[in-house]
Amino acid sequence: MSWSKDDPLVEESLYHELSQTLTGGPRLIFKDGGHFIQETHADELGAAVLDFLALEEMRRMAGRG
Repeated sequence: MSWSKDDPLVEESLYHELSQTLTGGPRLIFKDGGHFIQETHADELGAAVLDFLALEEMRRMAGRG
């Protein structure tokens, strides 16, 4: 879940409401990036997703032992 403080379409309250509803995954807030943070912060978002997937894989493998 990610959000930019300068997003003209998604209010902060909606980000927090959705963030509480969705389970798992990283929560990222950017000070800028507008409504297209997947473009303006692609590197940070990609790294967060990869880190999350690696952690989930480690948890999955640990549960096998």
